[in-house]
Amino acid sequence: MGDGIGTYEAAASIMALATEDPEANRGLISTIAAYIVSKQNANGSWDYVGRAAGDTSISQYAVLGLWEAENDAVEIPPSVWDRAAAWYMTVESSAGKLELSPR
Repeated sequence: MGDGIGTYEAAASIMALATEDPEANRGLISTIAAYIVSKQNANGSWDYVGRAAGDTSISQYAVLGLWEAENDAVEIPPSVWDRAAAWYMTVESSAGKLELSPR
């Protein structure tokens, strides 16, 4: 899980584990959520290794995975949500659409 793809996989894994049995899988969900949190950039986004501007798709998956983890009683620090929300506000256009990350 060395690049942004790891975040996609981690988030999808949380969603699958929570769908199967959130109580039995809570420990693993918590571990994966901690991984996702550790990959958050200082600006609140998630991105591929070597880039820090933020990727809207990777960030979306990260937020969805963390949201599912929190719904399953895994505590996610409020600062993670605050930074993610602040980043999304910076990439939203005046028309209310997200600006795609440069490739």
